[in-house]
Amino acid sequence: MSAAQLYLLFKWARRTQRRLDFTNMLAHDIKTPVFVISGYAYSLKEDIDISERNFYLDNIIEEADEITILCKKCSISASSIPIR
Repeated sequence: MSAAQLYLLFKWARRTQRRLDFTNMLAHDIKTPVFVISGYAYSLKEDIDISERNFYLDNIIEEADEITILCKKCSISASSIPIR
């Protein structure tokens, strides 16, 4: 294998690793608010008073907003990547 081929292989491996790292980070950042939303939603199924209900609903809205912001950031990041 030539030096040029090794260099290209190294670049490809590094790019692949960065994509994998990004995907793992993104999955973690999405799973956390989804987990919180799920927990609050299950709590809403219980017989709770209105103040607790409003607390859960407010937190569900906050976490959903966090996911929306994360998706927008990813969209902006993706749009800045040149297409080859």
